[in-house]
Amino acid sequence: KDRFFFSLLMATAAAAASSSSSYLDTRPTDGALSVQHAEMTEIPPIFGDRWGTSVTRLDLSHNKIQQVSNLERFALLKNLVLDNNLLVSNQNWPQIPTLETLWVNNNNISDIKEFLDAIVPAFPNLSFLSLLKNPACPNPLIGADEEEYKRYRLYVLYRLPNLNFLDAAPVEEDELQEAKRRGAFCLVAKPAEIRAGVSAAAAELGGRMGPSEADLDRTPQSSCHYGVCHYYYVGRQSEGNRYIKNSNL
Repeated sequence: KDRFFFSLLMATAAAAASSSSSYLDTRPTDGALSVQHAEMTEIPPIFGDRWGTSVTRLDLSHNKIQQVSNLERFALLKNLVLDNNLLVSNQNWPQIPTLETLWVNNNNISDIKEFLDAIVPAFPNLSFLSLLKNPACPNPLIGADEEEYKRYRLYVLYRLPNLNFLDAAPVEEDELQEAKRRGAFCLVAKPAEIRAGVSAAAAELGGRMGPSEADLDRTPQSSCHYGVCHYYYVGRQSEGNRYIKNSNL
């Protein structure tokens, strides 16, 4: 019985090793390298060492990649597909001037500004970008507000004016012109960013924004003054002079 379970364990380990080595042995076809459903948590450096100077299309969809390490080895990359992974907003994207298409659909990208801050300098010739089914992309197809999605598109196009296609729709000329006019103001501030802005403003004002806690806890003190006022009516046109006697003057 023990021998049977040992044999089963060895067979399972061998199958896992075979599966792991099988995707590492994948070869590109006509400049395209596709490795899907391989349970990868990162881009294996061996891919770049072997094929980095010849691959122009890389598809690593349906894996478990969180960070895009070792991507700099693909210096001639034009199309990159990373759909259905675990990518987050904060990425160290390498500079690849040849990249034209980037698909990162269905990941965990939640902060569009943080994402674009790295994308803009890394891919200056990007013309196709798709972020569908990410928290940072409020697409109406998943029930989001159309006005919110419009603001999202205007902000992305403001940051990436060379895009020809964004998500599921081409970029129109009038949309691009509107993005140039007001795209910078279409980014919706999050509560954390609002709190950070308030803290920064408080620091500029010496740390005080409104009354302090001591001021709010202090018991209010008020004072009243009592006295007698005499009103004198001056001028011939004053109606009040009719009622003033000489003894009151």
